[in-house]
Amino acid sequence: MRVIGDGQLIIVGGHCRGVGKTTVIEHLLRRSPHEAWVAVKISAHRHTPGPAGRLLVEEDDGRRPDRQTGRYLAAGARRAWLCHAADAVMPMAAQFVAGLRASGMNVIVESNRLVQHAGATTAIFVLSPPLEDWKPSSAALVAAADAFVIGPCAQRGTDHWPVADGHIDGRPLFTLTASGPLDAWYHTRHTPRPPASQSTATPALV
Repeated sequence: MRVIGDGQLIIVGGHCRGVGKTTVIEHLLRRSPHEAWVAVKISAHRHTPGPAGRLLVEEDDGRRPDRQTGRYLAAGARRAWLCHAADAVMPMAAQFVAGLRASGMNVIVESNRLVQHAGATTAIFVLSPPLEDWKPSSAALVAAADAFVIGPCAQRGTDHWPVADGHIDGRPLFTLTASGPLDAWYHTRHTPRPPASQSTATPALV
């Protein structure tokens, strides 16, 4: 079941670690200073103990700006969470995100796997040709992506991608610059929601 809520949802993924997913999210948050966005990082890795088969959610308190969730807050997210979710509990992660959206929040999520469980307003896939590692979870987001972004660590072209007239398979390909076509494309897809309409309640975990 694909969960669709009231708030907007952006999903940002990429083919491996270090490709620039968090940097793209920071860029989009900084381009939306007057909107009410919260951010979620979904990780398959369990770094802290917890009950088997359950979703573990940690809200960032802003004291660790070096963490991905801390970087989201520094870039303008109102709140940020890290969700530890194995594949078996991804529906729970989708319900958590749906709860945020149902509360009136716009949500930006760093994840490849969420796109199989949630209907995104916009899905963005970050790629870097020099990095050859590919997560198995990449395929679903590549298929669903509305646009592609060349990550900041890319040092050469997209020789191995079917790029034609700045598009991949008919979908736009952008570079991450201070301002430019990516920003214009992004703002045509998202209607600002004022912070006053945002609930501060955190949805209950499944």
